[in-house]
Amino acid sequence: MTEPETEKLANLLTGFFLAKQTGGCSPNTIAEYKKDFARWCNGRDPDTLTATNLKAFLAHLRAEPNGRGGTLSAKSVNNCWAALRSFYRWLPEEHRCPNPMAAVRAPKASEPVIEPLSREQVASMLKACDGTREASTKGRTAFSP
Repeated sequence: MTEPETEKLANLLTGFFLAKQTGGCSPNTIAEYKKDFARWCNGRDPDTLTATNLKAFLAHLRAEPNGRGGTLSAKSVNNCWAALRSFYRWLPEEHRCPNPMAAVRAPKASEPVIEPLSREQVASMLKACDGTREASTKGRTAFSP
């Protein structure tokens, strides 16, 4: 990417992050978007990307090392897809550019299995409640310690 294209992309991303901030996104969400865009922006021009390019990028993410001996989770790849989708929905407001993300379906992310508590764990929690009593403090609302 040439210097003017790099500057154009930086300006577009700055505008996008400002739009997200003023739209009520949390600082954590914006930080995650920035991390996702750091992966994506490496030499890319948003004007020339196609749905095929974006699909190839997301496929690449599935094989990207996570730094702990594995690869990125399906949830991380799905979060990156959501960041790109959000960017390409916002982009026509600021810059004439097609939305290639319209043709890119969300990657499948499995739901984590939530193990129910055992009878012993429930009994232990209920037993822990046996020794509590309501605190009586003057001038404050009563509570159980």
